[in-house]
Amino acid sequence: MEKQIGTTYLRQKLTDVIQEIKEEKATYVVETFGRPQVAIVDLDQYQSFLLYRAQREEFFRELNEIAAENAKHNADLTEEEILALIEQARQEVWEEKQAAKKAG
Repeated sequence: MEKQIGTTYLRQKLTDVIQEIKEEKATYVVETFGRPQVAIVDLDQYQSFLLYRAQREEFFRELNEIAAENAKHNADLTEEEILALIEQARQEVWEEKQAAKKAG
């Protein structure tokens, strides 16, 4: 559950806000002059976010490595060879979809 609060209210009710975040897993968006500035979440949500971000960064790092390796591997292919590989891949995907339709 997300709640919007102002900085004045937060200063006055900080202990209550922290308790609600811990016990009810509430999320607070703190506003200044009616504009959102920061979000306050419980520690489990924050740690989950950090884990997600690390996994995402690792995924894209690996993806970039694979792309670089593929670029090296495919650097000497002619345009005709590239188009043939694309057509082969499209044909394989089409055949897999047709087989899945027949099976399902």
